[in-house]
Amino acid sequence: MPGIEGRLAAAHLARRQLHPEPGLAQQRLGVGDRVRLLGSVPHADLPRWLAAADATALASTSEGLANAWIESLACGTPVVTTPNAGAADVLADGRYGSIVDDGRFGHEIVAVLRDPEQRAAMAEQGRKRAACYDERAIADQNIRVYRQAVQQ
Repeated sequence: MPGIEGRLAAAHLARRQLHPEPGLAQQRLGVGDRVRLLGSVPHADLPRWLAAADATALASTSEGLANAWIESLACGTPVVTTPNAGAADVLADGRYGSIVDDGRFGHEIVAVLRDPEQRAAMAEQGRKRAACYDERAIADQNIRVYRQAVQQ
């Protein structure tokens, strides 16, 4: 879309699915000068890339709990995704990111990119939300549940 500036982290797609020749799809769409498909990125580099993005986009109807959401939130990057059970839980039905139907997905990405105040609010809240999914926090929750079960 003309006039849209932003950095977007998108779910990994095999380049062959987009086009057999990397870069050709971006050129065909007229975004070759603004879009880079990175392919696989070393895990250690993910926080830097996610934090640099203005939003993370993941259109999926079958995610149970996408690590990409948690990682993005932890890096202060708002998430735009499609409805599924995992998204409703992690994003608290839209409080920490946007959950929209397929038909509105692209429009919501643009809306998030155009609204720096909304992004900043989502980033702040998202970091807090991601802390709930910290390994230690989840282990502590499990221990509490087990102790309650044993006491009953």
